[in-house]
Amino acid sequence: MKILLINDYYVFGGAEVQAKEELLLLRNMNYEVKLLTFDNKYNTGKLSENHYNYKRSTKLLGKGYNKFFINFKVLRFIKKILSEFKPDVIHVHNNCKLTKTVNKCIKKYKIIYTFHDHGYVCPKVTMIRNDMSICKGCFMQKCDCKMNNIKKIIKLKEIKRNKKFINKYGAIFLSPSEALAQKLTLNGFKKCVKIPNIINLNKTDVNFSNKKNYLYCGNISYEKGVFNLLEAFRILGNDYKLTLVGQVIEGCENDFFKKISSCSNIEYLGKKEREELFEIYKSKKCVIIPSIGLENCPTVILEAISSGTLCIGSNSGGIPEMLFSDSNLLFDCDDIKQIVEKIKYISCLEESEYVKLYDKVFNRLNEFHCEKNICHKYQQYFN
Repeated sequence: MKILLINDYYVFGGAEVQAKEELLLLRNMNYEVKLLTFDNKYNTGKLSENHYNYKRSTKLLGKGYNKFFINFKVLRFIKKILSEFKPDVIHVHNNCKLTKTVNKCIKKYKIIYTFHDHGYVCPKVTMIRNDMSICKGCFMQKCDCKMNNIKKIIKLKEIKRNKKFINKYGAIFLSPSEALAQKLTLNGFKKCVKIPNIINLNKTDVNFSNKKNYLYCGNISYEKGVFNLLEAFRILGNDYKLTLVGQVIEGCENDFFKKISSCSNIEYLGKKEREELFEIYKSKKCVIIPSIGLENCPTVILEAISSGTLCIGSNSGGIPEMLFSDSNLLFDCDDIKQIVEKIKYISCLEESEYVKLYDKVFNRLNEFHCEKNICHKYQQYFN
């Protein structure tokens, strides 16, 4: 069987990691697999035996054109690949940059979709309303996201058009979390089923330390709960250290740098490559995921656990599924006092207690995310 994977970027975030992991896994299962991306950091053409890329425009006019019209250069590029490769199945991951052009090419094929976030039912993706409460989705209630009105109107039209196309031509819908699958189904998408993200969780030494060093890794924004976390460490004081890694989202810069400048126990390392992150994980007692917005299946949890470091997180979206609703590892993202208490709890654990908690999460994640389990599911869906 021949399978073509499609994703906007080649290197960016969790969706890109999963697309590449799937490519390797399916090839090991003796499927013939190619990956097609539209990453502006790579040249147009066949970049390797299994990877094609089209370098899309980064100019405002070009991006606008790709958003509203079919790009015939890209159309010919995709059709040439389809004609030569002749895939039996097309597996679409993220398809936001050249949606109309891609959809024009693939609608005659059997299509599987994997949803990586809530962008199919929320123009901001975060599912957070103006009052910071959780939204039900734009097909369930009137959208009142705090966005530029023109941008929001355009985004909502895109969302509705995508839903119509996906429901009409999609054969199978997949989601890494049950929380996202349920949200999509409630908003009128066809029945969406859970399939875990792929990661090899090799048993490693557990990084227990008496040092009270903690890590946040991800985009730095209000929706990610970062500012509640900063306040928690201000309250905790200098005995507790927080390191932050990630990109500061536009609009948060002033508040963020003002906040950390007044706290000597907080350091910001900027954005790091994925390979560097594993060493950073290993140097910390615990990784914290304090999201207010609905997460799907945060890759950071899988990466931290695979590095031997325990995680705690908010009871939001798919995070409780990954931490198996263990009350020792979850907190209310809006309750700063609760965040402080949970950090103190982790800091006071004896090594045997820490290892026991870590092993519980590792074993459950390994069961769900192991290649054997996912191979079985892929065989079922692709066949």
